[in-house]
Amino acid sequence: MGIFKVNGYVPTKWLGIVAVISFAVSGIINILQIIKYRNRASIISFIGTTGEVIAWIARLYSSSHSNDTSLVSAGLQSAMIMDFPVFYTAQLYTAIKHLITQYGANVDILGSTFYGLAFIICDIISLLIQFAGGNIAIGANENSRKERIGSTIMLLGICLQLVTVFTFAGCSLDYWYNHHYSKSYGDLT
Repeated sequence: MGIFKVNGYVPTKWLGIVAVISFAVSGIINILQIIKYRNRASIISFIGTTGEVIAWIARLYSSSHSNDTSLVSAGLQSAMIMDFPVFYTAQLYTAIKHLITQYGANVDILGSTFYGLAFIICDIISLLIQFAGGNIAIGANENSRKERIGSTIMLLGICLQLVTVFTFAGCSLDYWYNHHYSKSYGDLT
């Protein structure tokens, strides 16, 4: 059983090379920001970038070794490519929380504390759902029904993550609009 049987296709080699280079350059920039500016927020981004580099190296390996019977690279790339972007969203959630704290929470519908906490908790829950679905799918052992159930659970986790990001975007746009036009939620009543 090669990578084609696991994924249904052989990963594109050139795309893997571009992704590894892009994420590696991003990781170097993160390290420079951490060192030069003592920017602790870049540590979160660096963790996500490191995970993406490892995932895309595994994907690149899979593209070159399509007959490999080991499922390690397939599982590694699937889990890490799907899960490590959470570090980027966590950084966004934390950044907007700090902006709201600095520029005024009176125009915010949620409150600065809620931004960081609620959205990160939603991301963690979606990750756990994705991990559970992935474990079910990996443990299916040629059982197509169990594999479908695992894939469906993973898709549910991805959808929850997408809804979280869209909700965050909507709340952020609401904050920007109210801040830009100086409308306090206390003044709206």
